[in-house]
Amino acid sequence: MNAASVTQSLHCPQVRSALRAARIVGAIPAFMLIAACASYHPRPLADRPDLAPSIADLKVNHGTVDIPGLKHETFDGQDGLDDTEIAVLAVLNNPSLKAFRLQRGERRAQLLQASLLPDPMLDLSLDHPTSGPDSLDAYTLGVSEDIRALLTRGAKQVRAAAHLRQIDLKVLWEEWQVAERARELFAQARTQQKLHHIYQATRKLNAGRYERDRTALARGDITSVVSAKDLVALVDASTRLRRLQREETTTRHALHALLGLEPSVELPLSGEAISAIPCHSALDQAIAELPDRRPDLIALQAGYQSQEAAVRQAVLEQFPTVSVGFTRARDTGGVATIGLGLSISLPLLDRNRGHIAIERATREQLRQAYQARLDDAAGGADRVWTQAGLLRRQLEAVKARIPGLTRISRAAERELEAGELDAATYVNVREQVLARQAEAIQLKGELEQAGIALETLLAIRPGLTPAHCAARSDPAPAE
Repeated sequence: MNAASVTQSLHCPQVRSALRAARIVGAIPAFMLIAACASYHPRPLADRPDLAPSIADLKVNHGTVDIPGLKHETFDGQDGLDDTEIAVLAVLNNPSLKAFRLQRGERRAQLLQASLLPDPMLDLSLDHPTSGPDSLDAYTLGVSEDIRALLTRGAKQVRAAAHLRQIDLKVLWEEWQVAERARELFAQARTQQKLHHIYQATRKLNAGRYERDRTALARGDITSVVSAKDLVALVDASTRLRRLQREETTTRHALHALLGLEPSVELPLSGEAISAIPCHSALDQAIAELPDRRPDLIALQAGYQSQEAAVRQAVLEQFPTVSVGFTRARDTGGVATIGLGLSISLPLLDRNRGHIAIERATREQLRQAYQARLDDAAGGADRVWTQAGLLRRQLEAVKARIPGLTRISRAAERELEAGELDAATYVNVREQVLARQAEAIQLKGELEQAGIALETLLAIRPGLTPAHCAARSDPAPAE
């Protein structure tokens, strides 16, 4: 403790009172109470956002990241950010996670508090005679200790340790969910980038057809009805493109917010979203292992253990409060005595019955909450797995049509160049190819997101899924 802190502590009212008592008793070291007086330092709130102005300002040390689906590889953002790097950056830099992690400090302080021994009680009285034959000052000095606080200390420590473990697991589960959200946004962004090219090509195709319609309408070669239909098709294509642009903006802002990055920073993305869908036997095995693998379920188990300790503590506190102490006294006649004091409460009315009932009811509520979370986890995993299977079958069906449509489109293009096919028919054929490619891209993106969600729900990694039991998404069909 430096000189300034000592000076500030001397102005503490508790210290001044303690020093006066120390001078009377002559048995309490003053420096121990001086050290117990904490000083106050204000911590003002921020007045501006604290977002990273560039990717280089984001934290990239991911040696402690343990998320399903993420491999510990060297971080390299020079060639663009893949789904793993995006997820790692999100876990390390997400503003909400930074605040959530601070709960660990609070729980560690509670564990420290639970491990400390209770302070003894000092009783001091001083009597000055104002009349009578005796002229000496009488005093009583006693030290006592709460025995029940010592008996319940073990239960308090178990409860605080379980609380700390619960918070650690909650933080881990939040990290997993942030990583999942980052990978899903990555998959959405990459899907939207591919769809953007498809929708632009579709709009360009319809715009060209409509321009030809205007020329043909001016010559009287077609009717206004035909031109109006093609105009509607152009408007629909433009509307889809504008809607996609809004979705791209929403995805980009969501990803920047997740990373704690300023919205104006360019975020280059590269590669494909990697995910795996396990077979049914692997799904059943993963669901059976959920209580031992998913951090949120293990956190609820730790919370239940903490509540078990709370019930035990409440039961122990139903017994009488016992305080044992030693006293030294002198009366006004100069007779000095040494004695043993015992203070005990009589458990006749309260007996801590209300507190015990509250803790037992809380324990039952936690037990039901855990069961509900386990049921929801199993049902949610099966639901996503079923949806993923449907998406995979639909994707395979759409992809099977694309080669044939592509061959027809190329043949139609040759016939158009040879003057054997009208432009309207060619546009219709080409538009069907683009529509099927866009559908395949959308289905592939949804399948990737389903796989990412399933990895988090089941707490599995693609590398842990049996090779014969995993189906990775194929690349999107080329235009």
